[in-house]
Amino acid sequence: MNRSTSMSMVVCVALMVSTHAEAARLGKGRSLVLVGVSGHRGEFASPFGSPFLPLESSEVGGTLAYGRFIDDDWSVGIAGTYYAGRERAANNYPSGAPNETTTLHSHTFSARIGTDRFAFVNDNVGLFTGPGILVTQGRAKIVDAVSPPGTGGGTSQGPNSTGFGVDWRIGMYARLNGSAALYAHVGQSLAYNSGKYSDGDVSWWSSSPEGSLGLAFDF
Repeated sequence: MNRSTSMSMVVCVALMVSTHAEAARLGKGRSLVLVGVSGHRGEFASPFGSPFLPLESSEVGGTLAYGRFIDDDWSVGIAGTYYAGRERAANNYPSGAPNETTTLHSHTFSARIGTDRFAFVNDNVGLFTGPGILVTQGRAKIVDAVSPPGTGGGTSQGPNSTGFGVDWRIGMYARLNGSAALYAHVGQSLAYNSGKYSDGDVSWWSSSPEGSLGLAFDF
């Protein structure tokens, strides 16, 4: 299912769930607090050291955001998101050979400041889109476990990876009652990332998708 189809379905659901919500439309002077679940593709310096290229891993996490309407159509806001990820692969060799399990653990913190342009379908449903500036920091480690114990394995951890970038997102807001609403958005970011080892460094550009959904509270 592509993004345009997904967003169309979200808008239809938003119209249905907000039919009986009664409240004034969002506008100048109103504030929003958003709490949700987010996902993105994290960018990391390799845990294996400076000769190796960076790696990517999908992560999920939680978002807390605040926005304020500066007029009836535009809002500005800040957001913070903590992500974590885990990928696991296991090898089951023939009898007598050691079995190996490799696990990639990762985590990322992301901070965003941006603006959104709202277009309201009615007092309870709105679409929004806008740009933002992103700063991220993350780290990855690989744990190699071998069975039986003592036949190998170990842990390799990369340095902190820092990213600076911009993004653009599109989403929807659908009121459930007087002050609570559903929200969802999808976006794309472009960032410059870097990491520093004791014996070298690494840098790279990335283009990554991201998205979030949850509850919004206005006041």
